[in-house]
Amino acid sequence: ALPTLILFNQGQPVDRIEGVLTADQLMGRVRGVLGEQA
Repeated sequence: ALPTLILFNQGQPVDRIEGVLTADQLMGRVRGVLGEQA
């Protein structure tokens, strides 16, 4: 099974992350999505 994380904003998917990431990579992706929403 492949680890998958889908980030949503107001019920709509805004990013899909598949595979293994380091903590820094994951936080960078999450911050990127949060920055777009600000």
